[in-house]
Amino acid sequence: MNRFAEMSRLRHIGLTCCLATRENSCLWHISACKYLTSTMLDAALSSYGAQVVLATSSDENHPPENIIDGKTETFWISTGMFPQEFIIRFPDNMKISTVSIHSFNIKRLRIEKGTSDDAEQFEAVADTEFEHTESSLQANDISVNVLNTTHLRFLILSGYDHFVSVHKVSVQS
Repeated sequence: MNRFAEMSRLRHIGLTCCLATRENSCLWHISACKYLTSTMLDAALSSYGAQVVLATSSDENHPPENIIDGKTETFWISTGMFPQEFIIRFPDNMKISTVSIHSFNIKRLRIEKGTSDDAEQFEAVADTEFEHTESSLQANDISVNVLNTTHLRFLILSGYDHFVSVHKVSVQS
């Protein structure tokens, strides 16, 4: 994408990335703007209005809401047995290109987009297997190319142990 197209896109999403001015014109620093768009506009954050509307298991010390608090230090933990699932609802229709997930012990994951307002109909957009990690979080970026959705359903089909944890989910458009 050329510099002017990128500036136009950033203006469209409401970011002003003017770092300095010279002769009444704004000097743009595109890499700083890209950083801001990836860190500030994560629509899967509860602070943005996203909600976990369903989770198949819950532990009072590690509730499903931890998935969307933006921190990897907090997490949702399953209570064993597979499949496990959770659904994230966004405040508006979303265009999503990539889903990033930080987790532990997930082996196989399917992501589905909601095709109805009531989160009853879903269509698969990704099915992936994660590598096992012994002492660190699994960090995976999954390409989904979803054009229009208000919900994402995450189906954890299998794990490397009886229990899995999801620390953070983020989305990029």
